[in-house]
Amino acid sequence: MFGLFSKKNLFPSGVQTGFYYRYGYFLLPAGYQDISQFLTALKQKGTPMQVDTVVLEEDWQVKKRSSYELGVSIAPYFITDYINSTVTLNIEDADDVYPVMVELLTQKEYNQRLRTLVKDYCPGCDRFGSVTEKDSSLSGHFGEISLDGVCFYRTEDGYVPRKFMLQVLRFLNAWQFADLSNAPADRVVREIREHFGLEYDGARLAIEGEKRSLVLSADSRDDFRTMLTALVSGMVRTRVDENYEILIDGAEAIDPDAMLARLNPENIAETRATLKKFGLSIGVMTYNEGCDDKMDDFMLDMQGKGLALICGDGPGMRVYLLTDTPEVLRWFRYCSPELSAMGAKITVFDETDVTRYRIGFEMAREKPEA
Repeated sequence: MFGLFSKKNLFPSGVQTGFYYRYGYFLLPAGYQDISQFLTALKQKGTPMQVDTVVLEEDWQVKKRSSYELGVSIAPYFITDYINSTVTLNIEDADDVYPVMVELLTQKEYNQRLRTLVKDYCPGCDRFGSVTEKDSSLSGHFGEISLDGVCFYRTEDGYVPRKFMLQVLRFLNAWQFADLSNAPADRVVREIREHFGLEYDGARLAIEGEKRSLVLSADSRDDFRTMLTALVSGMVRTRVDENYEILIDGAEAIDPDAMLARLNPENIAETRATLKKFGLSIGVMTYNEGCDDKMDDFMLDMQGKGLALICGDGPGMRVYLLTDTPEVLRWFRYCSPELSAMGAKITVFDETDVTRYRIGFEMAREKPEA
């Protein structure tokens, strides 16, 4: 056993065989010549099966450390300074194990690779500053660009798109500061309007014991308003007050065909104006036939965090509202061993453009289908 920041390098740098299992990366366990032998053993011995392996973590997963001093690594590149001892992993389902090649580097090696990359890739981005031989000049790049040059945060011409999820976080702070749980209905509605631009035709507060319900009325149908109101309500319940609910009285179920119709050429201009207003994008995910249940299970976490709202579906296809597109794409890339095995691709419609990604570490861009 050795400390988290031990100077002794027990894990040499270089490309090694590993595997991805349920949102985590691990090195190939000792005693196996290659990943195929390991996967065969899982099938033959059956699961659950316990294996001794080494956890590989992007350093945001590592506790009790200074990110400014140590930087941030992005999979499949991992810094040996963070690697702890061998752990016992309980594998419950062999179908959730995906082979992957990882690269281990020391912090010094990682920083030097990142420095070279940033100098070549980042000029022209509004977030780019001068890069020197001091590691502190790399601050801000560690968590945004991978060593293979994938970055979802580049901005140019001084324009930073609005993000609905950022407004949600600001709203939750305002909720706690102003004690909106005990505020009258009109005060809460005013805060919702100021943070999100959502409009309603009336509001009343229903109180039953400890439970409070802000009941809103809307004279016209608006699927965006319905979905975003439900999202805000869910975030309030999970983050600040489990006894508070926000709902639209008599709101109709979302029409998945109507959401897809918004992407048609005759409707896309109006749709983009709405996406810009709220800080959203629409993601159309396609994947291999027969993977509907697996995709739905995968997306549960993102939906729970309010990053993606399902608004349409079909065989081999799901449509989501994305509330923070860079973070969603970054998470897809992190989970790409699983998603690429499903043949997943996502076409993102934002306020100005449409971009199609083949989900993998490269997040290769493809020409969107007509």
